[in-house]
Amino acid sequence: MLVLGIATLGAAALLIASVSLLGESDGPPTTDTDSASLPNDAARVAFAGKYIDFHSPVEATAFQINYRNNGFAPSDWDFTIVLKVAPAETQSWTAGLKPRAAGDGAACARLQDRDSRLATRSTPVVYGSNQCWRALFAPEGVVCISCTTF
Repeated sequence: MLVLGIATLGAAALLIASVSLLGESDGPPTTDTDSASLPNDAARVAFAGKYIDFHSPVEATAFQINYRNNGFAPSDWDFTIVLKVAPAETQSWTAGLKPRAAGDGAACARLQDRDSRLATRSTPVVYGSNQCWRALFAPEGVVCISCTTF
C-alpha cells in the first residue's frame, strides 16, 4: 500500500508540474496600456519597468505600450516611451547601438506634451534600427524609445 501511495503521489506531482509548465511563459503579461491610466510617477515607472530594461534611474515617464505575450512563441510589441533621466545618464541608454537618421518623432512629441518635465528644445541624437530606435535629448535628460514588431 505504501509503495502504491508513493507512486500515486509521484504521478500526481508529475502531472501538476506538467500542467504548471504548460501554463508558464516568459515575459510580462499582454497589455495595451497608456501611462495616463496610471495614477502617478511611481506607478508609471514600475509598470514600464516590466516591459523595458532601465539603463539608469527614471524620474518620470509617459508611454503607450502594446505588448502581446504569445506564450512560448516570440512576443509582439509596439510601444513608444519617453523617459526623464539625469542628463549625465542619457548616454547609458545607447550601449551597443549605432547612430542612425532620425525616426518619426510624432509619437514622442505627443507623449512629451503630457508632462513639462519631458519637454525638449535640443536636437536629438538617434540610435538603433528602423524597428527600434532611441532619441536622446542629452541637455534635457530625455530619452524617447520607439519599438515595433508589428
